[in-house]
Amino acid sequence: MNNASDNPRKIDLFMLWQRFRPFLRKGWLILVLLGLIGGGLGFLYASRSYSPVYRSEAILSVTVNTEGKAGIAAYSYYYDNNAAVQAVDMFPYLLNSDIMHEKLCQELGTDVVNGRISASSVSGTNFFVVSVISSSAMDAYNIARAVTTVFPSISSKVNVNTQLVITEEPSYPTQPHNPFSWRGATVKCAAAGVVAGLLFLFLLALLRRTALSSSDMQEVFHVSRLASIPEINAKKRSHRQQNAPLITQMPSDSGFTEAFRNLRLKLLRQLKDDEKVIMFTSTLPAEGKSVCAVNTALTLASDEKSVLLIDADIRSPSIKSVLGIRTPSNGLGTILRGGIPDLKAYNGTSLYTLADDEGVDNPNTLISHERLKRIIDQVRPYFDYIILDTPPCSMMSDAALFAGVSDKVIYVVREDYAAVAQIADSVSALYDMGSTVSGYVFNRTKQGAKNRYGYGYGYGYGYGYGYGYGYGYGYKKYGSYGYKKSEGHSSGKD
Repeated sequence: MNNASDNPRKIDLFMLWQRFRPFLRKGWLILVLLGLIGGGLGFLYASRSYSPVYRSEAILSVTVNTEGKAGIAAYSYYYDNNAAVQAVDMFPYLLNSDIMHEKLCQELGTDVVNGRISASSVSGTNFFVVSVISSSAMDAYNIARAVTTVFPSISSKVNVNTQLVITEEPSYPTQPHNPFSWRGATVKCAAAGVVAGLLFLFLLALLRRTALSSSDMQEVFHVSRLASIPEINAKKRSHRQQNAPLITQMPSDSGFTEAFRNLRLKLLRQLKDDEKVIMFTSTLPAEGKSVCAVNTALTLASDEKSVLLIDADIRSPSIKSVLGIRTPSNGLGTILRGGIPDLKAYNGTSLYTLADDEGVDNPNTLISHERLKRIIDQVRPYFDYIILDTPPCSMMSDAALFAGVSDKVIYVVREDYAAVAQIADSVSALYDMGSTVSGYVFNRTKQGAKNRYGYGYGYGYGYGYGYGYGYGYGYKKYGSYGYKKSEGHSSGKD
């Protein structure tokens, strides 16, 4: 029981760090900026609040009059030490007396003494030091001279057996007693700025409720996780067009390849004999659904099964870019507009693609449940599996229409990307359409991503849903008449 109660706490702390780390990685410039601003404000405060003060000192000695007192002269030094201490103890009382203030003002020729006067005895000697601190070097020097002139005469009247002798005349201060120090305030304020930035980033991390683990997804899905696709730093790729990770280019024992093999096994266990249309979707663009759809199709085709991969995101097709296909072709958008489809075999395998070169500007007038169902029913008898790469659920309603003609739906969730609330809304829309969600793929996971063969999805399919965002690859329109599987397709495989 104790172990079970301890684990959630550890996981929560780790997840908290996982949420905070991206903000720290991206917001380090904010921390530097706040540190510089804080340091600048600290320096400004230190310079504005700095007031130089000057110190002038004089040294006096105390002697005891032992004349006519035989036997005491041998101990005069001891008594002088005590007298020095007594003189220092008596100094504050004399300083605050009216007669002392009057004498000093007379000596200075002013009504106010612009300085603070203090005294301290030198341990083990009959000397004591008179110090004067003032905002003016000249005032400090003049007050010290006045004290050395006035104090001995007043002290002798209080204690007739002692005599004060000026051992060292007051010094004229040439430099402030308190030098300007900016480092302390600057460092403290700079550290305060960095801490404030860290707290701000930490607060943003707490408020950003994204999917980081299976426990987060349990709030949305009541189905299992089909696979965790690791993220590994993307390598610099060649100048050729294909720049997405494919299992055909990875070692068979890589974590990336193994994850898709596990995905295939779990998917096949769920499919019934008459179920073959599998839809891939996600909440937002750039979550990697196209890469997941392509690699799942490749794993299914590796079993010598005929697989049709349909680029159902007719606004912004991306399948050809993922596969590195440069040969022009006609896809679903062309069929919806009344054109002739063009199925291409990928690299001589049993994987066929149905993908357009360019997006459709106004697909809302073309897509309907009846038309999609009719197209799927036409190709269903010819293939063992049909993979649909559809638009993100939260961006357009197209995904819901495709869900209505699909047997199974696989939902792709990129780690720490979409908000849990967004995922929940999108999944609810799928369930409202009566879709059967097989499970979810946790994509680009960072935990345990130790395999060096990875990907970063750095190809950026610039979505701009809703307002004519479909970008083209610049291919010329091309169509092969006849609705059949076309062999001999040459793809740009990296």
